[in-house]
Amino acid sequence: MTRPHMTRPLFSVIIPAYNCGEVLGKTLEALERQTVPAEDVEVIVVDDASTDGTRAIAEQFSQNGSVKYLRNDERLGSGVARNKGLDNAAGSYIMFLDGDNVPEKDCLEQHLDFHKRFPGPHVAVLGNPQYPADIKTTPLARLDDVGLAFRRLKHGDHCGWADFSSMNISLKKEFLSERFNEKIFARTIGFEDTDLGFRLHKKGLELVYNEKAVSYHYHFRSPQQFLEKVRKYGAAFRLWLGSGDKELLKETAFIGKYLPERGPKMSARYARYTAQKILINDMTINMFLSLAKKLERSSGSASSFIYRRLFNYYFHKGYYESNPT
Repeated sequence: MTRPHMTRPLFSVIIPAYNCGEVLGKTLEALERQTVPAEDVEVIVVDDASTDGTRAIAEQFSQNGSVKYLRNDERLGSGVARNKGLDNAAGSYIMFLDGDNVPEKDCLEQHLDFHKRFPGPHVAVLGNPQYPADIKTTPLARLDDVGLAFRRLKHGDHCGWADFSSMNISLKKEFLSERFNEKIFARTIGFEDTDLGFRLHKKGLELVYNEKAVSYHYHFRSPQQFLEKVRKYGAAFRLWLGSGDKELLKETAFIGKYLPERGPKMSARYARYTAQKILINDMTINMFLSLAKKLERSSGSASSFIYRRLFNYYFHKGYYESNPT
C-alpha cells in the first residue's frame, strides 16, 4: 500500500540497520500497523553497509513509500547511521528504534501520550525493550537481554542519564541539538547513545520511562559473538573516558559500575572483580566458557553466574588492550 503524501510528519522513526534482514521486515511491518495514522509517521532506514538481505528488505518497503532508505558505502557504526537519519528527518518527534526491535502496535502512540503528558521540550521518553515471549530463553540470552537494566524502573519513573538508550526512545526534535559523537564512536560498538544522553543531560534532558511503549528485541548471539561484542564495548568505554570530558570523569559511581578498580575498594563489586582476576585469565577462559555452556541446561543460575564473570573479563580485556578497535 502506498502511503499518502505527507507535509510534516509527527514522528521520524530512525532505524540504523546492519545485517538484520531477518528481523527488519518484521520491524517495518509493525511500523506500518501502528495505531498512529500512517501519514503521521516517517520511517528512515539507514543501512550501515550490510552484507545480508537488509538492503533488499528495506528497498522493498521503500518502493511503496513507507520507508525512506539510505545506505552507507562502508560500515561506520550505528551512531553515524543515526546522524545520517537525523539529517534527513522532518518529524516533530525523533524516535530511535533499532532494526532488530519489533514494536507493539501502540508503541508510537504510547510515546506520543507521554510527550503530551510531559510537554516540555527537554523531556524524552524511554520505551520498554523486552525479550520476545515466543523465543525460548537461555542463560546467555537473559544476560544479553537489553531491557534487563530497565526492570528496576516503574511506569512513569524519571530516569538518570545513564538509562538513555537509543534502542527504543523518542525526543522532541527542537531539543535535539546534539548529535552522536562521530569523532569518538565511528566504527565502534557501545556507549554512543549513553554519551549522547550525558551531553543532553548537561543541557537539561529529563528522561521519563513508559513501560507500555513495548518493543521486542530479536537479536541472538552465540557465546563467542556475545563476548566479542562485550570486548568491543570495553574498547569503546576506554575511548569515551579518554575523550577529555572532565564532567564525565567525575561520574565515579557510573565508571565504577564498569571498572570496579576505579570505584570503592570496600564493596562487593570490587571483591568479585578481585576474585575474577585470579580465576579467569587467558589460560582458563576456554574452560569457563565450556563450563557455562555445559551448565545451561542443568543449572541456568550457575551458567548465568559464569557468563556474567566472562562478561566482566572480556569488557576489561577490551578496555585495557593497548590498541582497542
